[in-house]
This record gives sequence, structure tokens and C-alpha cells, in this order.
Amino acid sequence: ENPLDEGGHGSHVAGTVAGIGDGEKTYAGVAPDADLYAIKVFGAEGSTGDAVVIAGLEYAADPNRDGVLDDQLDVVNMSLGSSYGTPHVLYEEAIGNLVKGGTVVVASAGNSGPNDYIVGAPSIVEEALSVAASVDNMNHNWKFDSIKFLAGQDTFVAEAIQGPISKPVQEVGDLSGQLVHVGLAAADFSPEVAASLKGNVALIDRGSVTFAEKVGRAAAAGAIGVIVANNQPSAPISMGGDGKFDIPAVMITQALGASIKAKLAAGETVTVNFKSDLKVEKPELIDTLTGFSSKGPRSIDGLLKPEISAPGSNIVSAKMGGGTEGVQMSGTSMAGPHVAGVMALMKQAYPGLTPLELKSIVMGHGKTIQDEKKKDYALSRQGAGRVQVDKSLGVLAFSLQSSLSL
Repeated sequence: ENPLDEGGHGSHVAGTVAGIGDGEKTYAGVAPDADLYAIKVFGAEGSTGDAVVIAGLEYAADPNRDGVLDDQLDVVNMSLGSSYGTPHVLYEEAIGNLVKGGTVVVASAGNSGPNDYIVGAPSIVEEALSVAASVDNMNHNWKFDSIKFLAGQDTFVAEAIQGPISKPVQEVGDLSGQLVHVGLAAADFSPEVAASLKGNVALIDRGSVTFAEKVGRAAAAGAIGVIVANNQPSAPISMGGDGKFDIPAVMITQALGASIKAKLAAGETVTVNFKSDLKVEKPELIDTLTGFSSKGPRSIDGLLKPEISAPGSNIVSAKMGGGTEGVQMSGTSMAGPHVAGVMALMKQAYPGLTPLELKSIVMGHGKTIQDEKKKDYALSRQGAGRVQVDKSLGVLAFSLQSSLSL
């Protein structure tokens, strides 16, 4: 009976649907005048089961439990699920009946990546609206912190690709130092190499041992920071592992690493400043899909799922117990409530239409989105595209079938 959040997930989701933000630390939800009903199906550990969720759906049909459905909820958001959803799930009949009774059911597609058929239940229920996660145009999604290298008259700027094992560059202030190339750092440094690192920045090649070992050896030698040069042409990655070190560590591309090592080998001095006012801008990331968003179609019969995309990357919303503070979270759990808010607005604008008719309208106005190379995503990843509520609110016509799965 007590809907108080214990994990943070519910507060964040609710804020996206109908939160009231200050426009700086937090932002208003999609439908900020909507009434929120917290139907708690997760325990403190974050797990649940079919019977509990179905009981929650029944509550949505009759919140005061008097047998009269005049208080039936307009929209239910389900930021939950399990991978490889099939049509034969216990949720199916409950969701189908709730939708037929007038409630829109929005469900997250899952966070298992672009693997065929992995899209999650209950989003695979035909009457539900299954939501994939896209990247929006908030600055933190396409303008990134950078570090700056200086070598004589040459300046190189690189994105600050970090990881949880090192001190964030945002916290180190105006820290700069001279680079010393120490190879793979796969074994303890000799006294001479360790002495050369003291007060300087270690340039270390990727490979052989873990990132934590490399950063740990540099920190023990007195280095004030670490730059790891990638050993393959792919993009740098976030460096993880065991331990936490009180110095910054950033990975750079193989090409930039090779340029810097060539200058060092020629006897030039190269310095790095971990604080740069420049941002590395990647506008091509806007309106792409996240790497974690689950791909369809539905298992067994190939029904097209997911059906719509919405922002789900680094979404700022309510922080549990944080007062006016916000917190960033990522997932299709964050994309689902964007669409739940959209459907609340659609319900308000078109109270005489059924949930399936509203679903068709929203899908009919999805923006077809593309990857960073301007190639359209498969329908089984983006559905009908990224939701555009402004266009859906100006609808003149819609199809009675929201999609066709041949």
C-alpha cells in the first residue's frame, strides 16, 4: 500500500512523465499537469513477478476498487521487462484487456542491445506501445569535455574518454604536465622510469594488462595523470576495472597516440592540460539510437517491435530523496515515460479516440532516424521512428492499423 520509492528508478521515471523542474538542475516532464499514480510493483531489491504486475494492471483499471471504472487510468507506463519476449506471456491478456477498456499501455523495449528478437516482454504484447531509446539534443549528449595537448606550435584536442577507476577531469582543476611514454606498463617500473614519472603524466599503450594495473603503477610512481593510447583504430572506450585512483586517466585514439609518440621520439616536449574550455562537438549523435536499446522483432511470430523511439540517453529527472536535485539515468526505462507523457497529451487532445487509435497517430508521425553514418536504422530497432508529439497533435487522419507485420 505504500508507494514510496526505495531504488530511485521510480522517482526518475515519474519525473519524466509529469515532473515540475526548475529548467536548470531539473526539467519539467512531458505532461507536467498530469496526475501521477504510483503503482509499486518492485521491492527494495528491484525485482518483481507476473502476479504482482498483473495486480498493478488491475489496480489501473479501478484505482478505488469499487467496481466502477470511471476512475480508470488514462495511461500506464511499464519501465520493466525481460528479454526475448514471446507472445505467450501472462501479461498479454491483462494488457490486452486493459487497452480494450480504454487505457494506453506504454512499455520499454529493453536494454539488451541490437540483437535479433531480444526485445523484451511486456512491450511485445500487441496492444502495448513498445519504446526504443534514442539520443536527444541536450548538450551533454553531443558536446563533450576535452583535454588539450601542446607540442611546440601544434595543438591537439581530444575528447576526455574516462572511466570509473580514475578521478574525473571535471574535478582536477587546471592540471597540466609533461608526457612520458612508458610503453605497456605491464610490469613494475624500474627506479629510473618511476623517477621520470614523478610529477609528470604517463603515456601508456593499451594492451597486455588491465587498465587498473596501468593506472595503479603510474599513480604509485607519482604520476599526476595517465593518457592511454588505443592499440586499435576503433574509438576509445571507458576504462573500467577494480580500484579507484586519485589521478585522472583518459584514453585517446590510436592515431593521436602515434602522433604524440612520434614527437616524443624526436625529442620534442609534449604537455597535456586536463582542463580545456573547448568542447568536442558531435552533432551527428543527435537522434541516433543508443547502443543498449533492444532490437526486435518479437520472437516466434516476427511481430514488429519496438514501435516508437524516444529519448533515453543521460536523461535528467527527479533524484529520489534529493529534494530539488536531479540525476542522470539511461535506459529504455527513461524512453518509455517520455512516450507515456506524450500519450497523456494525446488523451487530453483527443478524448474520444481509443488507445489503439492514439497509438496509430503517434506512430504515424514518428521521425525516421539514422545512425552516425546517415544510414536508416532497421524498423526492428527504431520502430516508426523518434516520437514527434507536436506533429501528432495536429493530426487530420490516421490508419486503423498502427503497423503491418508481414
